[in-house]
Amino acid sequence: MQTPTLPLLITLAGLLFSAHAQAFEIDATVTADNHYGLYVGNADGSALTLIGRNEYGSGGSTGGYNWQVPENYNFALGTDQYVYIVAWDDGGPQSWIGQFGLDNGNWIYSNRTDWLATTGSGPNPGSNGELPGLAVLAQDILGATWQAPGAGVANGASPWGSIEGISGAAEFIWQDTLAASAPSDATYTIYRTVSSANPGTSAPVPVPAPLALLLVGILPLLRRRVRTARTVT
Repeated sequence: MQTPTLPLLITLAGLLFSAHAQAFEIDATVTADNHYGLYVGNADGSALTLIGRNEYGSGGSTGGYNWQVPENYNFALGTDQYVYIVAWDDGGPQSWIGQFGLDNGNWIYSNRTDWLATTGSGPNPGSNGELPGLAVLAQDILGATWQAPGAGVANGASPWGSIEGISGAAEFIWQDTLAASAPSDATYTIYRTVSSANPGTSAPVPVPAPLALLLVGILPLLRRRVRTARTVT
């Protein structure tokens, strides 16, 4: 059997350690009056990735209004990445609310302290509209002027009441106002966590067992190759 080369061993080991150190999982529960998309990406809008969105139209998938029952997500977040929400309203009061459980035991809640907001460049997509394209959002984020959300009320407040599955620590928030008529009605709004949700200090995602076994096998070969290289030189 041909022995793996030193560069190959170093590359494999680096990939394993990188996968172990650079990502962790988030469990999120989110809803909006009326529409939203959930994303992760870098501070400048690069590497923006759509995680999911809520229903089209004003009705919910389980009946009632689309904001009454939240959606649940589980996703990985890379080092120094941020969580983004893109939201818009169909008319009447508007807000979004959510919670994000990190695998280091911490939580991020929608509120006016831990999130920032900026106005999108495109029109309100409407009740059955698609989310803005990734390239458009990336440009919006790159040139954004971020500000703290201008309005927020506790989970349980009128007119939405308590959203099942979301902590009382979360707030219904919006860029400008929760009232029926808002300057932001004509467009969509982008929200972002104030700081990276994964600054590189959280608990890492465990390396799958097969990869861990491969790493155990690689390390002795790597040491042997390094010793051989030193002897030759």
